[in-house]
Amino acid sequence: MSSHQASRRPIPGALFRPGEGARPPFLAGRAAEQRILADAAAELDGKDERGRANIPQNIILYGPRGNGKTALTLWLQDFTADKPRGWMPVRINAGDCGGDPDALARLLAPEPWRKRVMERGWSASVLGFGLSLPARPDDGWSVAQALASRPASVPSLVIIDEAHMLGARASRLLLNASHELRGAGAPLLLVLAGTPELEDTLRSAEASHWERGHKIPLGRLDAESAPSALLEPLKKHGASMTEDALDIAMRETLGYPFFLQLFGRHLVEAMNEARSGQADKAITERAAKAFHPDQGDFCKGRRSELRIIGGTLPAAAAWGAIRGFGEGASCDLVLAAMEPHCDDVHDIWHRLQRSGMLWEKAEGVEAGIPSLLDSTVRSAGPSADAAYQAGFAIGREWAQWRAASAGAE
Repeated sequence: MSSHQASRRPIPGALFRPGEGARPPFLAGRAAEQRILADAAAELDGKDERGRANIPQNIILYGPRGNGKTALTLWLQDFTADKPRGWMPVRINAGDCGGDPDALARLLAPEPWRKRVMERGWSASVLGFGLSLPARPDDGWSVAQALASRPASVPSLVIIDEAHMLGARASRLLLNASHELRGAGAPLLLVLAGTPELEDTLRSAEASHWERGHKIPLGRLDAESAPSALLEPLKKHGASMTEDALDIAMRETLGYPFFLQLFGRHLVEAMNEARSGQADKAITERAAKAFHPDQGDFCKGRRSELRIIGGTLPAAAAWGAIRGFGEGASCDLVLAAMEPHCDDVHDIWHRLQRSGMLWEKAEGVEAGIPSLLDSTVRSAGPSADAAYQAGFAIGREWAQWRAASAGAE
């Protein structure tokens, strides 16, 4: 061991933050999404030619679990905190209120805030909302009254995390109030962040809120940006990775942000144990060995979800089709591969999408978490392997047909 290694200060053990609802040490691969959010904030922070507030669309941020939606909304909250006009942020986890509108109203306007509103004599009517606030802070407030109690003098940022957990009635009241307030000139930016089930939640609200919002889908990181999720935080502590070590980390995590943070945690432990500021192949292999049990526990729980919905064989077939076709597999291809393995292919497709097992983008269908589907095929026995092989054959056949069609043109 060199004297440099022996005297090296350890890398902070909590540098990487898997599943803690906190911002990662470096928000990798989200520059496009950050620009959209920053533009919405800048629009609300400005004025039009008549001196009125510019009102951006509501933001709908959705994607499979573990892709960093909460981290992105935390970034936006910090971004607006630096604005000179003194933004008023409200952050709510929908799991704390579910479908209860009264609970949602209490979270939107907690009693200390209501007391301030009463003391200052603010009234929702100044925003043209056509309602008055209750006379006492401890009286029952509606969702509309709570949202309308935000001051008109500064922009308000309302973030609803886990928004897919809002019930239909609470969603409808919140979104209708937001629509009316913003139409009356209230400087309000509403951000809804949730899993792909969020589309069902908003459509069940019996209004066109899904169509009216600015939708930002959030999938896995691409191959170009994923390495920076590990390299940039390590660089800040004078640490690095060799190329073969980085290759191992990328194969293990495949651009899934939660796995990147989890792998990073084990990597730091292995580097500190070796007292090394550079992760080489041996150190990274030790980190991978420690990472596998945690990854296995995660996949075990998700495979149980698949079994409950009868989606194990359809998911294996879909994964085979995606692998056989390559990049750009279509929804029609995936449905054709799944159909022999389920009674209602459209219902299972819907469930697999909403659970984040499969993820449809403009470029085609991909696995929400590739290693999860790999483990499904390996663990579910010969029937799952047969479904995978059949799907792979269909995918390869479609790829050959597409290539032949392109050549004929």
